[in-house]
Amino acid sequence: MTMTDTMKAPVHAGIQPTEWQSRVLKIPEVWNLLLEGGRGPGKTHAMALRILRHLTKYGTAAKVLILRENYKGLQAIEELMVTILDQAFPGGRARFNKQEHMVRIADGGTVEFGQLESHRDVSKYMGRETTLLCIDEAGLLREMRWVQLLKSNLRSPADIPLATIMTANPGGSQHQLLQSKYISAAPAWHPFVVEGETWVHCAGTYLDNPYLNHADYKTKILASCSGDEALAEAWLSGSWNIARGAFFADCLSEATHMLPSALPFSTDILYAKSLALDWGTAAPCVTLFGGYLSDSIKGVGPKGTLIIFDELSTHRPDDISAGLGWPPSKVAESIREICARYNMAANGVGDDAVGLSGNEDTLLNYFRTENVYLTKPAKGRIQGWAAIRNRLIATRDKTGKPGLMLSARCSHFWQTAPFIIRDPRKPDDLDSGANDHSCDALRYFCNTPPAVWRYSRKAGE
Repeated sequence: MTMTDTMKAPVHAGIQPTEWQSRVLKIPEVWNLLLEGGRGPGKTHAMALRILRHLTKYGTAAKVLILRENYKGLQAIEELMVTILDQAFPGGRARFNKQEHMVRIADGGTVEFGQLESHRDVSKYMGRETTLLCIDEAGLLREMRWVQLLKSNLRSPADIPLATIMTANPGGSQHQLLQSKYISAAPAWHPFVVEGETWVHCAGTYLDNPYLNHADYKTKILASCSGDEALAEAWLSGSWNIARGAFFADCLSEATHMLPSALPFSTDILYAKSLALDWGTAAPCVTLFGGYLSDSIKGVGPKGTLIIFDELSTHRPDDISAGLGWPPSKVAESIREICARYNMAANGVGDDAVGLSGNEDTLLNYFRTENVYLTKPAKGRIQGWAAIRNRLIATRDKTGKPGLMLSARCSHFWQTAPFIIRDPRKPDDLDSGANDHSCDALRYFCNTPPAVWRYSRKAGE
């Protein structure tokens, strides 16, 4: 099947797709879709029209599941779908049960709406037969692996094609994953294969929507970004290749702050070499290894500059936001190996956890039995982000004050930190629902005075 094969959607009274939405409807229904780009082209409406065609064509066998991260957005989708289905199936044939968040079509299929905020939500939908899975604003999800788990529900009679449709804007917590896995895989509107499945990403902007007053809509977008020019540009142009209003967008760059994997100096010249760990099992566990310059190095920084020279991350190769589930013993073993490589003690700071291996022991206590000595870090979030920013700016502007440099070996950091977005409710904080594990480990480093590292093993014994 090629892109020239078209699937004509039934046009019901009052349901007329735009030119951009018509192009979306022409994509073969056996292919998965990512409706992406700027705000305003009518991505959710295009998804609704694909759903309508699915219901019309497959009748009682059609079982559609629509999910979104937040409830307010889910309510808007419910209202849109109920309006469209009332027009498409007049005479009360589309019955909406608000308590169950379900539309049942008389002598037809079903459309269920749900929230996808945590792993517990995933378990609610596992095991249900689904013929079309729709994720609205997929870029806002905490973990993309939830979508993969839910796709196991896709099953139907052999004559019904099974597919997934996602919508996304640049700038969400899953920006990096969506860009690397889908946007960069092929030009827009061209099919490509991801993990054995055929996908097409369909790019659009507010200019593709003839029903908008373009000048007024642009003004509203600019206002909604609160002066964040990079994010505004992303939402207007649909580009995924900009800083997109990231938390560190104005002070962090690979060109300025990245050291090569093979450092141009020996780590033996660093003092207070130590590690900072952000624990995770379902999410990645990230450990950063670093130290401070004992003397100035031209092109690197003055004395006291923090050098993060290596990283241990337990993220899955196919999903940087998901952990491999390593037990503490395996993490500790890997930490010891890295510390031996750099001739440093396995001591530092790390966040704690309880209930390991079914008992009340704590993570830090367990690590001590594995000869990894950690103390709890100071966890002030706002102070920590300010400390990181001050060091990044010192390196960027060459102020002569101690700065911050990170090796290219810190792959998890470089794949996530440049894209971490602000908390929309707290401009001085980053979005804790994003992939913030490397940032948290770096914050623990910057919140801990260098003198503390020398005594962490003694304090842990």
